[in-house]
Amino acid sequence: MNGRPIIQLFSACIVTVVLIPLGLVYSIIKPIIDSGSKPLVFVVKKFIKYWFNILIQFWRSFKYIAHHTALFLDYTWNVFAGELLEDIITWKETTWFGNGKTTVSASIGQLEDKNCLNKAGKLFSSLLDFVFNEEGHAKNSYLEQKKNLRD
Repeated sequence: MNGRPIIQLFSACIVTVVLIPLGLVYSIIKPIIDSGSKPLVFVVKKFIKYWFNILIQFWRSFKYIAHHTALFLDYTWNVFAGELLEDIITWKETTWFGNGKTTVSASIGQLEDKNCLNKAGKLFSSLLDFVFNEEGHAKNSYLEQKKNLRD
């Protein structure tokens, strides 16, 4: 990660406090000003279309943030509960569990790839397949992580 993430986050919060209210006010006024002396029906249509587009773009941003927040939580689970999960799902002691740059799924996928999961581990891997609606989710995560480590 480039720079100083804590300063970046703090700066982003300050900019958000200033920019969001200004942007909201501007977004309310802009479609009205752009309509000029057009009929009220035209102004209302333009206003609704403009705000519908804003809501769609906000939803896209929200999905992106939700995905990355889930990843952050996954990395955190691996840091704080990695040893616990490792002891539950495998007999191996040298794994990716406990690594803050690896997801729980990739850690399980590594063990799955080496046939080192016990019954609880296989059950947990199947649960991940179901939750993520992806066959072989853990193994796919492991292969993706392995590829990223090489790049």
